[in-house]
Formats: sequence, C-alpha cells, structure tokens
Amino acid sequence: MNPAAGLRVVFIGGSWCVPCKKFLPTVRAVCEARGVPLEVLSMDGAEGLKRPDPSLRVSAVPTLLVLDATGREIRRSSGGTMSPQALGAWLTSGGL
Repeated sequence: MNPAAGLRVVFIGGSWCVPCKKFLPTVRAVCEARGVPLEVLSMDGAEGLKRPDPSLRVSAVPTLLVLDATGREIRRSSGGTMSPQALGAWLTSGGL
C-alpha cells in the first residue's frame, strides 16, 4: 500500500522507556512493509535522535502520530503499544 501523499508516522519514545524500546521494532517493520515514512524522536535526545517539538504536546510515551505534509496531526496514540495487526489497522484508519 502506498501512503497518501505527504503522510508520515512519527514515533516518540525515551531511552528510559522499556515499552518504547520493545515497540519501536514493530513500528519500523510495519511502516517499512507499507512504504510509510517514519521519523523517530526521543524525549531525551538519546542516541543522537532529535527531540520532539513542544508543539506536538507529548504527555506520554510511546506516542505515535500520523502527520500530513504540513505537520497537521491526523491521528495520535499515546502511552501504549499495539500488535503488528492492530498497528496496521490503526495506520489504515489514519489514511495509510
């Protein structure tokens, strides 16, 4: 499936967050299989990753966002993980 023009997924985690570390490989695999652009950010800037812009209003990690080409939020999931199947369905409902 080709993502809608300009849509991308943003994963926001933290180096201290065990669920983030376990969930990120699933997010990477599902996005790669669907040809969906993925940006990975870190709340603490660990491993040279960019920190999220405060305008994203991250209150829990892991946070997944679907953003359009202008940066407008289409979907958000915060503070939990999903199975690959559930993540695929979540992305589909967000236009990916």
